[in-house]
Amino acid sequence: EDDEMAEAEDDPLSKLMTRLPRLKKAPLELYWDLRVFGLPPHVPVYITLSDALEMIGGDQMLNISIIQLWCMYMGTIVVEQGRSSMYGFVEPQTIQPSGNTLQNRQHYLQTWMDESKRDVYLVPYIDGKMKNDLRTMLQGVIGKSRGQLVQILYPKLDSWECGFYVMYWIKTIIRAGITDDWNERFKSTSPIPEDTIRQIRQEWTAYLLQRWS
Repeated sequence: EDDEMAEAEDDPLSKLMTRLPRLKKAPLELYWDLRVFGLPPHVPVYITLSDALEMIGGDQMLNISIIQLWCMYMGTIVVEQGRSSMYGFVEPQTIQPSGNTLQNRQHYLQTWMDESKRDVYLVPYIDGKMKNDLRTMLQGVIGKSRGQLVQILYPKLDSWECGFYVMYWIKTIIRAGITDDWNERFKSTSPIPEDTIRQIRQEWTAYLLQRWS
């Protein structure tokens, strides 16, 4: 029994389960650093009970707040690796067509690219159907930049896995320091292995718990 207890302590997902009652009362509010998305964190990322359940279950469509938190976590990895001038993240909520004009979205991206001068900007998008809309948005921006690359990460398959697909690729790119050959690498449409998804769920949860003091 002691072994089981120790194992539960090591497993972030089990630990998260013990905190569900707290999330039931109120969502957790977390703020990102300005350097992550180039936006002042006026609005927190709200991690709700349903977000936690999506992660614990590991077989559902993911909410955008889960992706926001993953970018915040990946931002810390980029800094640890000494690659902060290499990668920038585009805030997923700000580039949603709903509630944001094309002009505002382009202005955000242009300003972020001009001010931060990163080599590669990762645009996490969980809705594959929106990639044309994103391309339109980018056409007004990219021509003005200095050899900076904007990489849209969107799911190849329309399934519950798409959020994990995007999270997996962000992690892969950053860990390996990839800055080119995107198309070669993104050709694969095969499902992500279950243990890879589990690893992502555990890493996301460990970061959440670390921020949840």
